[in-house]
Amino acid sequence: MVLTPEIVARVGPVDTIVCHTDLDGLYAAAKWILGGREPYPGADEDARAVDTRLGTPGPEAERIDRALRGRPRDDALKVTIVRYLVDGLQDGNLRGQIVLAARELEDREIAARHLAERYRVEGRVAIVEVEEGGSRYDKTLLLLLGQRLAPVSIVRDRGTITVAAAFDSGIDFVQLLGIEGGMPTRISLSDKRLPEVLRAINRP
Repeated sequence: MVLTPEIVARVGPVDTIVCHTDLDGLYAAAKWILGGREPYPGADEDARAVDTRLGTPGPEAERIDRALRGRPRDDALKVTIVRYLVDGLQDGNLRGQIVLAARELEDREIAARHLAERYRVEGRVAIVEVEEGGSRYDKTLLLLLGQRLAPVSIVRDRGTITVAAAFDSGIDFVQLLGIEGGMPTRISLSDKRLPEVLRAINRP
């Protein structure tokens, strides 16, 4: 469902906005505060491009996406991003904070590219295991690099596996693995389920 001014008007005043803390969630929060209006022209398309990893987002969305990936656990940064969007991208101080956070992604990207050299392919799956205590890395990039080798990529790290496929792959991990909920093309599970996941994905 696309958030529109009509929907915001129909709901009326709200005390609290609950949203996902990824880019499209923060964009949706800002859009709600703005009465259903995009923070800037093309923001909806930018959010869709970042969320699906299909297409190319504009420079503002790319910068914000990199900032979020550079500091994935920084809640204050997420508030900064919403304020920046609501302000119409006019606050130079807020933009500066986002730029600094985006720069922190560079080292994570380098680490992800090094880790990608360890991918092994098992049928339709490219899988990489991350050693405990290693450098921080950008998991999104690492998963995307794995998908250059096979339709599905798996990152195994600290007792968890993250399983991902392209948004337009037609793969639905929720249905395939009988999970109660989650994103169809990206899920996280206990690594104890790795053999089950590999069997399900590689089943003829």
